[in-house]
Amino acid sequence: MAALPRRRYGGAVLDVRAGFGGNPCMWEYSKENGWKPIDDFIEAANAKDSEKKWELCGFNAYADFAYGERETLRITVMRRRQQGHAPKMTQFLAEPAPAPDISSMNHGFGFIVVIQFGGALDKVAIKQLPDLFHLLREISPLALNAKTTLKPSQSLHA
Repeated sequence: MAALPRRRYGGAVLDVRAGFGGNPCMWEYSKENGWKPIDDFIEAANAKDSEKKWELCGFNAYADFAYGERETLRITVMRRRQQGHAPKMTQFLAEPAPAPDISSMNHGFGFIVVIQFGGALDKVAIKQLPDLFHLLREISPLALNAKTTLKPSQSLHA
């Protein structure tokens, strides 16, 4: 059997493989258990645009925290939406909406860290805040000290 490709994040070397059943893969991380590949439930969500996929999975559609530069190393944190909000007056007057499909929200993760590096985008699912802080402590210095040899006109996102 051929060796799997490897990536390095914050001192940890990770095997890169397709998710279970051939689905796209993301990572689960905890300080106690380290790294584990899991199915990318964000990409599997039944929606056409990215913001809807995040919302269907119970996360904010836009980043709660971003660090670093797109051209070098960027770390973005998406937080699970807070449950419970005060209904708007128009919600009381409108017809009741059908119950939303919450099957994609039952994953148990509180945060998704999106690591953008060299044109690749990897997602890391994290259950608890202490694990998020530990991961950020590991990889944030990389983003702070990252340098690029690209000129502004060569930017991948220009």
